[in-house]
Formats: sequence, structure tokens, C-alpha cells
Amino acid sequence: NGVVIFTLLQNRRYADLDWQLKEDREVTEQMIEVDSQGALVWRADHHNDDDEDAGPGIMVEVWDRQGNLLLRRDSPRIGNLPNHPRFGIAGPSFVSVTTLHGISARVVTWPYSINGLPVVIRIARSEENIRKELTQILLVIILAFPFAVGFAGIGGYMLAGRVLAPINRIIERAKTISAERLSDRLPVDNPGD
Repeated sequence: NGVVIFTLLQNRRYADLDWQLKEDREVTEQMIEVDSQGALVWRADHHNDDDEDAGPGIMVEVWDRQGNLLLRRDSPRIGNLPNHPRFGIAGPSFVSVTTLHGISARVVTWPYSINGLPVVIRIARSEENIRKELTQILLVIILAFPFAVGFAGIGGYMLAGRVLAPINRIIERAKTISAERLSDRLPVDNPGD
């Protein structure tokens, strides 16, 4: 049961993180524009609306098909990603990586087109909080397992004793019946059973 619960929780947390990355991608697409020289820039009304949970934990990169970094929003919490994004993908690609700073991050790579210019948007969010949470849950499951087995064993022993008590009484009574006491009868606690 613990493994199933852990796996379901892990899948749910990563699905939530992937959903956040999709939301980040939509915001990123709205915040990028082409300036008068044809370069990609953040919109003039772009402001750093970092919230405590996600802000410094989000890193955004925009790459062209030739592998040139066109635009970047750094994150001190994440640092640099270990490699360039993959090109030629048809849709979003989600992976977990370890950054050059040793931080675990979830990365989405997404093809996009800005004014006819094909680019790849790569967004990363720290997954350190998820890993810490899952580690704590796994520790609780591992520590609770021996207690659960012990309680199940004690409970099973007590339940078996209660269930088998009428049979034990019948066995003890049957031992007392002999040829001289054939009129004795076995006790039946529930004759309808």
C-alpha cells in the first residue's frame, strides 16, 4: 500500500509541476516581442512578478534553430541547464535534469514561432521542494512499516484467538466425554451457525 500511495503522490506532484510549466510557457509567449531591430525582447510592460514559491525558481530561455540563445531569464535558484534544447520536437517535452549547480529541475521544451521565426522555448522550475516532500513521505512510510506489520500481527493473533475460541471449547469438552459419559453434549454457542 505504501508503494502505491507513494507512486500516486509522486505522479500527482509531477503532473502539477508540469501544469505549472505549461502556464509559465503561456505567460512567456505573451511577454516576448520583436523590437524594431528584429531582436527578441521582453515586453516593455514586463515586470518581475515573482512569487515566493515560483519566482526565483523559474528559468526561461528562448533559442533559435541554429542553437543561439536569443533571450534568457535567469534564476539564482536553478542556475544553468546542462545542455542545449532539442530541436525538431512536435510538442512539449518534459524532463527532469540536474543543473550545473547540482539543483534538480523540471524542464519543458516547447517549439514556438514568433513573427514567423521558429524558436524553442525552454522553461525550468526547481523540483527541490517536491523531492524533499517525497523523501519525507518515503521516510515516514519506511519507519511506519515495521509498526504496521507488528500491529497487524498482534491484531491477527487476537482475532484468530477470538474466532477459534468456540472450537477450542468444543475440543476441550470432547476430551471429557468418554464411554461412561455418553449423555454429555458438546457446547454450541450459536446453533444457527
